[in-house]
Amino acid sequence: MAKLRVLSWNIRTFGSPAPNAEDLRRMAVIIVNSQADLVCIQEVQIGNGVVGTVGAPISQASRDAVEDLLTAVSDLDPKGNWWSDCSGVDSGISDHMRDAYAFLWKETPSASTLSHAEAPDGIEELSEPVILRQLNKDAFPGRRPGMFTVNVKTGDKVTPVNVISYHAPTPCNKFSKGSGSGYGINALATLPEIGGGVQCVDNRNWVYKESITPLPQIDTIVLGDFNFTMDDKWAAFTYKNLLENYQACVSSPGDVILTTYAPSSTQALRRISAYDNIFALRKHKTFTPALTFTQRGCIDFIFEESKILGEAIGFLTSGTEAAWYVIHQDQYKKQYAARGLSDHLPVWAEFTIGAVDATASHILPTSGVDNNCLLHAIFGVVVNGMYVDAAAGDHRKWLVAQLKVFGVSQAFPTGGNLTPVRNAILSSMVNEFDADPNATQGLQLLLANATNPFTVVGFAELFARYIASIGHGRMLYVHEAELFACLQNITVTLHYVNRGQYFTQTFNAGRPGPIDIYHQALHFSRWAP
Repeated sequence: MAKLRVLSWNIRTFGSPAPNAEDLRRMAVIIVNSQADLVCIQEVQIGNGVVGTVGAPISQASRDAVEDLLTAVSDLDPKGNWWSDCSGVDSGISDHMRDAYAFLWKETPSASTLSHAEAPDGIEELSEPVILRQLNKDAFPGRRPGMFTVNVKTGDKVTPVNVISYHAPTPCNKFSKGSGSGYGINALATLPEIGGGVQCVDNRNWVYKESITPLPQIDTIVLGDFNFTMDDKWAAFTYKNLLENYQACVSSPGDVILTTYAPSSTQALRRISAYDNIFALRKHKTFTPALTFTQRGCIDFIFEESKILGEAIGFLTSGTEAAWYVIHQDQYKKQYAARGLSDHLPVWAEFTIGAVDATASHILPTSGVDNNCLLHAIFGVVVNGMYVDAAAGDHRKWLVAQLKVFGVSQAFPTGGNLTPVRNAILSSMVNEFDADPNATQGLQLLLANATNPFTVVGFAELFARYIASIGHGRMLYVHEAELFACLQNITVTLHYVNRGQYFTQTFNAGRPGPIDIYHQALHFSRWAP
């Protein structure tokens, strides 16, 4: 049975200034030796010249720092086939309360020579990291979490997982309306990707409302630096939603692992707080998780390096303590220090991936050969445990030929099941030309009215380019699933996850032998109802 290991680390003020090469190497050694399959880093600096809005891209210099760390990790573990990605800015408030999240992962964990037992066969990025927002009016306090979605592959089993990284606001260990880390932790339940209940004041008394937002229906891991120590007397109150609806994997009240050191180098080996943690969604009424927590760890690189140096200098009774002062100054990173690693210790949790579960078992593997995963999902049959459309190339050519007919006639078909064809094509063209603001604006205007697009100056040329992009073999878009349903006169039901919940959309309903497919990011899989 396969296992997934996830590591969380607040690498304080990472990227500003650019980390020293030796420090990057040390960080990479810690990450690789942890045998983690997926690594989540908090407090990536957004860099200079960045727009101060939520979700805005961070600076190239900060992205380069993450890439440098990726290179250092890859040099140590090339067979893991490591990748990385970064979120946008997590807050629109003051400079000292804005940063971003980075994610590193092994594409082929089981191939790594530095991997734990029973590692997954593969990890696939399903969507680039996004900063989470509250529905309707977004008033989330302080830094918002960043979410990264992956498919974890083991044999013919595919398990989608939302990994949510969070850096709570300061002041630490405070829970008051409008400020404090506890206020941010409590507000996590207002995000549909996390869900659950909140503590609120009712008639001047604190009351826990069991459900503010539905819990997710996809395996969800919430981790990071929560800035509220789990050994505080108010920890059970502050973390109530996460403790009830999620499994606390690193620390819980009464079972605490301290993850930060005292800032003073005169207090040797004294850890002082349990801010860093990992939580995994429990079973609830509409969901059975694939992931089951099995073991945890905290990597005390300060102690380990102190021990090595202490033994080297030959002190018989207090070598580790004596070496502490050197290691603390060399590797414990102060705010915006030019050297050092971090003031937080990395924590990790390992999860067994279940053989059968209530949601991921619906998702069946589909070939991605030649960017034809949509065609493999719709028309494919099972070959060696995977849906494959042997005629995918011909189906793509057929679509190109149909579209060229519309170009020649200077009109899209109408009537019956063909009426949605126009908007499906226009919506796909919006995706294709999203880097061209003028084209996007014109296409969106056409979507909003009933004008024949071919009567608009420039549309025919844009349409020809759209057809060419399909003919050249690009990945097909979700609206082109509707296009195939209408033009082939078949029913296609699309299953997808949005903000932690599963939804369906049916194209050309009512035809015999409906086909169910699953879509996330740019990949389509077959879906077993």
